[in-house]
Amino acid sequence: MVKVFLIIMSIGLLSCSSKISKEDLIGTYSWNNSQNGKLEILDNGTYKYQVNIGNRQINKNEGTWTLGSNNREIRFSDFSFITDGLGKGIWISRIKKKENEVHLIYASEENIYLKKIDCR
Repeated sequence: MVKVFLIIMSIGLLSCSSKISKEDLIGTYSWNNSQNGKLEILDNGTYKYQVNIGNRQINKNEGTWTLGSNNREIRFSDFSFITDGLGKGIWISRIKKKENEVHLIYASEENIYLKKIDCR
């Protein structure tokens, strides 16, 4: 009986540790590959995304963000990537947390994501 209790408690602790909170998301992110760009997620429910090449700003977005009800996705309004040519819209990103490192997934099959580089 004690073994069953310990197994159940261990599973519960593991599942709790992988949950994402709003506080986990607040901070600055950069791409894990050679792409330029910086995303700032602010605690007031807004974000800023900016892409610079040298001293020249080539893309800037600002809008709101919300955490999905399953705490596994983040939704950005009025978002635009300069490479898609589609203009502003909604970007929904899956969130992964690995060893206290937060990743916002862009393309999982190509392993491209925004990595949290600092906290606010």
